Amino acid sequence: MLTDTAAAFKQYNQRIEAALFLIATPFLLFPASFLPGTLLALMLIAAIWLAPLLFARKPLPPTTPLHLVLMLFCVMLIISTLVTADPALTLPKITNILLGLTLWRMLILWNKQRPFLPRATFLFILIGLGFTLIGILNADWVAKAPSQIDLLQNIVTQRSWQVFALAGAESGIHPNQVAGVIMLYLPLLFSLGIGWLWQQPDRRWLWLCLTTVILITAIALLFTQSRSGWLGFSAGLFALLLLWAIILSPSRLRTTLWITLSVAFLIGLITIAQVGSEGFQLFWNEPQQETIIGSTTTISYRQAIWPTALQAIGDFAFTGTGLGSFRQVARRLYPISISTDFDIAHAHNVFFQVALDMGIPGLIAYLALLLIAVTLCWQAARCNMELRPYALGFLAGLIAFHIYGLTDTIALGAKPGLLFWWLLGLITTLPQILQLSDKSTIQP
Repeated sequence: MLTDTAAAFKQYNQRIEAALFLIATPFLLFPASFLPGTLLALMLIAAIWLAPLLFARKPLPPTTPLHLVLMLFCVMLIISTLVTADPALTLPKITNILLGLTLWRMLILWNKQRPFLPRATFLFILIGLGFTLIGILNADWVAKAPSQIDLLQNIVTQRSWQVFALAGAESGIHPNQVAGVIMLYLPLLFSLGIGWLWQQPDRRWLWLCLTTVILITAIALLFTQSRSGWLGFSAGLFALLLLWAIILSPSRLRTTLWITLSVAFLIGLITIAQVGSEGFQLFWNEPQQETIIGSTTTISYRQAIWPTALQAIGDFAFTGTGLGSFRQVARRLYPISISTDFDIAHAHNVFFQVALDMGIPGLIAYLALLLIAVTLCWQAARCNMELRPYALGFLAGLIAFHIYGLTDTIALGAKPGLLFWWLLGLITTLPQILQLSDKSTIQP
């Protein structure tokens, strides 16, 4: 009876937290739209975090391998918020990160039964598809005009694709941001497909649905014309196939994966050999060129912004410039050869951007989060066959997102960044699921 009562009370708490979170979400995603609502939302989020301290029956979040690193991350988050010279730019970033951290907390607290992971992953993919659709309908396709591929440019410019405008992005979302969102969940879809082919080959309807979603998402990625996205996805998919080939026992599927990887690797070597060192040097020194994947004019923009970002990191090494404030700090303190009509949204490198937002200590915390997340994914993939498709998909998503992030980024606190925290929460639950599972065995 006591067990049933405790379970009912726990479920009641979860429903209350979910309701508070959903009420707070729109106000924290768009904090400048209605400040009283934002203040109320912050109070609701505070209630979610502080309730375990105020009420003995409220369960505390379980200890995870990420706790200490997240403490350092949060300390730097507070410092970077206090030192910002542009609070109007910092406000939406800090509220979105707070929303992401709360989502992470809810995921690790709610994960007490095995069906949780498939359901939470399905919802993660669904929200990712939703972000992608919103991005496409609100995309500023004109922003890609200087570098578009002629065939795709003719298609996307035949009509106005911006159906509506979001608050804070009235001129439209850059298509590269849509590509960044896709990085987080498209490799996961492929991993689930491989896992189902390996574990459930007879469920053809499942395969048909998954293939349809993959095809639609891949077409969306193609139309973003984001070379960073294409590179990130290629790297993530290659890493995914390699991880599956390494971890599987000898089988026809494993042989097929190794053959596919060998062919892809050979094609890559031939391409690099044909371009040669002189070709890459010309590509960097004279970016105004036309290639099979479109114009490379945007390289010159990155050549202008990266030195400025590195200089700012050196000047604000311990605190960062403040969350989201680099777009103003770059023009305020440094000579930069970019038109004032152009908005410097971020540093076009995820690691530079984290260091700019939260200083070198914040970057160290971020890198530690990634290292721990990679370790958790690999351990889960090795120890549990049922978790393997999820764990390897999560890991490949991180790889794709950060390869994309070498030349572009979804900055900390950006609205789509909520998916990153969701992914991190799913990864954090893997050790808990391993402990709950009575079928955990080391697989060769």
